[in-house]
Amino acid sequence: MSNYDDPKVITYNYSALNVGGGTITRKIRVPKGALQARVLDIHTFATVTFTNVTTTARVQVGVAGALGKFADAQIDDLAANAAQSFADTNGGGAIWTSQVDNVAELTVTFVAPTGGTPAGTADFTIAIAWDHIN
Repeated sequence: MSNYDDPKVITYNYSALNVGGGTITRKIRVPKGALQARVLDIHTFATVTFTNVTTTARVQVGVAGALGKFADAQIDDLAANAAQSFADTNGGGAIWTSQVDNVAELTVTFVAPTGGTPAGTADFTIAIAWDHIN
């Protein structure tokens, strides 16, 4: 039986990622016994202004073949020292929920913006609540 009454919440921090310079990929290992993941928030703190001309920068959390399965969040045009929280723009609570049984790791993709002169460097925090077996 799964248990979201007492989930294991883990935050994953990624500092000074130059997303404007190109797409960046990182991995998150699924904790032992996890059945589901709920992305609670993706927080972006821009250290260099984000410019989106043709396509926007995005943060995707998923698995190989389905990079946005858990989250596919757009990064707005952000000035340096500005922040964006996806839980705030989504009305609070869990943003995305998906099954993770039989999945060893999640893929986090920081997708570069395109068009014009793409730019954007930020610190990112992703909070995930892991549903587990009692």
